[in-house]
Formats: sequence, structure tokens, C-alpha cells
Amino acid sequence: MSEVVWLACGRCGRMCAPGPAFFGCPSCRQGGEVSVLEVEYAPAARPGCPPFGDGERSSGIWSYAALLPVQDAASRVSIGEGHTPLLPSGKVGPRIGLSRLYYKNETANPTWSFKDRYAAVTVSMAKSLGFKRIIASSTGNHGTAVAAYAAAGGLTCVVLCSPGAPAVMLEQMRAYAAVPIVITGGDRFSLVERLAVEHGWFPASLFLPTPVHNPYGIEGYKTLAYEIVRDLGACPAAVVFPCARGNGLYGAWKGFRDLRRLGLIDRLPRMIACQPLAANTLERSLRAGHIVRIPAPRSIAASITEEVAAPQALEAIQTSGGDAIAVPDAEAVEMARQLAAEGLWVETSSALAVAGLTTLRERRVLTPDDAIVVVLTGAGVKWTSNTAAMADVPRIEGSARQLEDCLAREGIAL
Repeated sequence: MSEVVWLACGRCGRMCAPGPAFFGCPSCRQGGEVSVLEVEYAPAARPGCPPFGDGERSSGIWSYAALLPVQDAASRVSIGEGHTPLLPSGKVGPRIGLSRLYYKNETANPTWSFKDRYAAVTVSMAKSLGFKRIIASSTGNHGTAVAAYAAAGGLTCVVLCSPGAPAVMLEQMRAYAAVPIVITGGDRFSLVERLAVEHGWFPASLFLPTPVHNPYGIEGYKTLAYEIVRDLGACPAAVVFPCARGNGLYGAWKGFRDLRRLGLIDRLPRMIACQPLAANTLERSLRAGHIVRIPAPRSIAASITEEVAAPQALEAIQTSGGDAIAVPDAEAVEMARQLAAEGLWVETSSALAVAGLTTLRERRVLTPDDAIVVVLTGAGVKWTSNTAAMADVPRIEGSARQLEDCLAREGIAL
């Protein structure tokens, strides 16, 4: 049984009962302010299944159900998300002087991205509250994850997609019986709000101070922290995230705070955000001391290119003594190639965070013996247009001589 006891407003401190609280703090709203409500737990709560235990991995992230918000066990939807590998870096870490660099490989999730953790909790909460329809807005990964879990949970799902959503993801959403709709103009988020407010759909929105938001899904990201500490055997010195809004970073930060509250770790990691050079909202916000918006940013790392970041992500970076840096597109593309040489095919947005390690080493934010975990958030197969710079695949008719010549051109000796 979960230990959820309230939804709390970080702005005014009001506490509300758990439920379909998608419209922010009612007290702040009456005063003309928008403030998110956030899931809080009983101060003395201890998990029924300790995060350091083996748990029941086949139940996905619900092996940590005592620290997640869905109280009704029958409503919990799982298709095997979570418990992804924590891999030591074989090439990149040694090359840049990080002897204890690890990758949290979220491409091993069912829809190949870390969004499955968010979607599992979101859809489960929708089901537990009696909703039958769910609406999402997405550049791709978020929408495919919500579509998959909606299918598993028996909910109708509509995804409002950006014009740049890859065709393979639209096909993936269709395969899950969702209805993807590409919005070529206007504001996708206002359409999500309309379906939520006027027609009673469950909004699978991100955790942002907007008129309609979802306070529950971000709790799924806490399980990243639980697994990292379990598999590493200790708290890492730093966790590096590729960030758009920064929801994943903040959710993981909440998880580390849980572990310290429970006495399972005695310190917290530094949370570090990496973003595209053209969309470095967190870096600029960190310098300015407040949230900075960048109108219409563009980057090859499309899944992490957003105009504004979440205040909670900025707070996590500041509180943890972390950092936020910007990475040029060319460096992200090159790092995607280098990771492929380690056997990891990740989207350019994920590779961008690994590329940022070089800058972090130069600034001495990271030291050679630090245990560093980089979260690889999504698979390259879903964003193939971002790896189009890869060399063309050779084609031959099939004779032995042609094969030998081809191998010679590729620098491979017989």
C-alpha cells in the first residue's frame, strides 16, 4: 500500500487530497497564480520492498510500489519497464579521464525510452481514478510511451504531435491503437487543456507550472535513482541528464531524496543538465537565477529542444550543487558514433549528455575518480533521421571478388 498522504503546493504550502488535481493549487489559482501540485508522502514512510532488495523485477517499476502514488494495486499497469542496465563505459570514459563512468541504459525499456517510467505511473493513475480517455502532447518518445501503456491499460489514447515527430513513432503510436494527430500550427498544449477541462480527459501532461498539469507521472522517474543506487552499491557523485524541460532530472532527484530520507544513502548526488546549444534554457536560467525562455529553438537533438524548462529542475540543480551546460549539435552527433562503437545506439539527444562530459572535465566539475552516471534516455532507432550522417551501406552483387574488394575499402583484412 502506498504511503501517499497529500498533494502539496510548493508555492503556498496548501495540501490537497490525492485525486484528479490537474489544475494546480486552488488557492494560488484564486489569486491569479499558476502553481503545480506535487505528490508528497508520509515523513516516516518506509518502503514495503526496500530499494536495495532484489524486488520483483517482472513487475517493472511497481517493485517499488510503496514509494509510488497508485494505491490500487489492480490499476497498476506494467509491460516490463524499469530495471534497465547500468553499464560501465568501455571507451569514452577512459578516453576523457573518467575511470568510473556508467551509462543508465534506458533504451532497454519496452518503448525504448525513459518515458516508459512516466507513462506507467500516469496511465495507472488514470485507470485508478476511473478515466477511460487520455490525451498527450509530444515530440515523439512521450507519446509512444503513453500510447503503449494506454493500450495495456485499456484506455483510449490521443497524441497531439509536433510537426517534426518521426514517421516511425507515428507508426508506433498507431500500432498501439492510439490516434496520433500532427499539429502543424497553433498551440498543442491549449488543445490538451481543452480536452481535459471541457471533456474530462486525463492529461498526460508534463510537470510544469501550466494551467493543466499531471502531478503523478514524474514520480515514475524516481525509480531511476532507486535502481542506480541498488546497482552501483552507493550514491554516485553526479548524475548527468540530457534535458528538455528537465522532468526526468527532477524526478530522479526526488528519488535520491527518498533514499536519504529512508537512511539508505548518506549524501545526495550533483544533478547536471546537458542541453543543445540553441536550447540551453537551464544553463541560462542558472546564470540568471530565474527561468529563462528561448523562443523557437532548433537543434538536431529534437527531443530535448524546448522553449522553457521546469522551475523544479532548476531548483534540483541549484540545491544539489550541480550544473547545466550547452553542447553543440556537431559534438552530439560525433558522440552518437562513439557510443555506437561501444555497442550502444542512442538518439542524438542522449549522446549529447555524454558529449557534455568533456566540458565538465575541462571545468573540473567532474574529477577522474568520481562515480558518474549518464542517463541514456532514448534509442537511436526512433530518431533515425538524426543519424543520417552515418556512412552509406555498401552494396554488391554477391561475388567473392566483390566482397574482398568491399572489405578492403572498409579497411578490413581477410
